[in-house]
Amino acid sequence: CSCCGGTIAPGARYTVHFSVMDGAPCAEKMCGPCGADRGEFVYAHGGMIPTPGSFLDMLAHCVEEDEESEERWKPMLESILARLRTGEGG
Repeated sequence: CSCCGGTIAPGARYTVHFSVMDGAPCAEKMCGPCGADRGEFVYAHGGMIPTPGSFLDMLAHCVEEDEESEERWKPMLESILARLRTGEGG
């Protein structure tokens, strides 16, 4: 998973994100748990879709931004960081 760094198990559902930025193509995979977290975050922020590799930084920035964001998004950030530490994606 390009977000949490965990291994995506064979047969597990995951998301493939493909984008082109400044003419350079990029393809990243995102495990199911990170994909679900990103979906919730995107819905709450009006459709702004971060790449799997940038989602963790965007989420951390949101948590640092203000108390309301911290209260809502900190548990999600901590969950992703726990997967990052253990290497257990979806």
